[in-house]
Amino acid sequence: MTAQLCKVAVATHESPDCCETLFTMPALQFRHSALAFMVCLLAAGCSTTHAPATQATAATPPPTSGVVVEESLGALEVRLRAALSGSSAIIEREAAAVHLRFPAHSAFAPDQFTLLPAFAGALDELAHALHRQEQLKLTVSVYTDATGSETYNQQFSQQRAGVIATYLAAHGIPAQRIIARGGGESAPLPAENTPEGRDLNRRVEFSISALSS
Repeated sequence: MTAQLCKVAVATHESPDCCETLFTMPALQFRHSALAFMVCLLAAGCSTTHAPATQATAATPPPTSGVVVEESLGALEVRLRAALSGSSAIIEREAAAVHLRFPAHSAFAPDQFTLLPAFAGALDELAHALHRQEQLKLTVSVYTDATGSETYNQQFSQQRAGVIATYLAAHGIPAQRIIARGGGESAPLPAENTPEGRDLNRRVEFSISALSS
């Protein structure tokens, strides 16, 4: 009878019924149950199946939201206007950036690379406001007037920009979020035919924008 049951199970592929039938047979017919059960397993394919494992995937962090960046820039503008109200800084806001401009004579002594104390204090405020704003980057650009050679002015402005970037990195802004540029005489604001115009062109500019931009 056991062989007949297993043949039925093989033909119908109902292996669980085969296993259940063996356990429900009368005791007289079940005296060789252990051997019959093993035969049924081999013949009918009774086995325990497992659901396929679900492979976990690492969550991808969402991209920086434009709304979050805009709110961060708005709060930063308010904070900087309050912190730098007594300085020579000019602060302007665009849709995707905050810009600051300092006259060079308030940042460095003429032809020098040492930061003046008042400008260093302004950099401290900037670093304190920015060091936790991980979604923002800072670009510092230094410009000269057109006096002297273009090559000298380019190198001079680049060195000054590097001094500022190094100071900010040492005061809390990660170096990878700072870009230092020496603009030399490449971007004059007014004409250079007056001392006042040349003084305006000697300047330090900061641009704060989204890190992904």
